[in-house]
Amino acid sequence: VTFSVDYLRYLLQAFGSDGMMAGTDGPTPIGQTGLTQFILAACDGDQMIAEKILWRNAARFFALDDLIAAHP
Repeated sequence: VTFSVDYLRYLLQAFGSDGMMAGTDGPTPIGQTGLTQFILAACDGDQMIAEKILWRNAARFFALDDLIAAHP
């Protein structure tokens, strides 16, 4: 769990994006403008990495093959 863009960026560099998933217990004010914007900032705007963290890794983990196939 992190609320820091810089720390998430560090984790991405150290461990890669394949095992990361985003989540929230919101709505709570934690200093973010939104989860998507927070992730995109940490990924330096890389849309594919952001998608992996925001939903693709979770879809793969939960074997939601139909969802993955619908969004190549």
